[in-house]
Amino acid sequence: MQKGISQLARLRELLFEMEQDLGLADLPQNERDVFYAMTALVEDGHEELRTESVKQHPLVAEMPPATFHRALKTLLEREFILRTPRRKVGAFVLNNDSV
Repeated sequence: MQKGISQLARLRELLFEMEQDLGLADLPQNERDVFYAMTALVEDGHEELRTESVKQHPLVAEMPPATFHRALKTLLEREFILRTPRRKVGAFVLNNDSV
């Protein structure tokens, strides 16, 4: 078990360093989790990120709705994500210029 914890600690350190390098370290954990979920969905082929799809991702599935929506609002304000021009609400795209 100690070896597993040690490896997990190294992995967490690497994640922390990468978050710092990409400018994500100053985001609260909830915002990072929503952003990671959205990024994973894009990698899986989703061009447009619907709120319903993001909410189902394992990283945020247990997140309270109010917390989820606050995280979305923060990501929009900081321009990590953008509203899709095709819809007024509930659909987003990643801002490739943000990271």
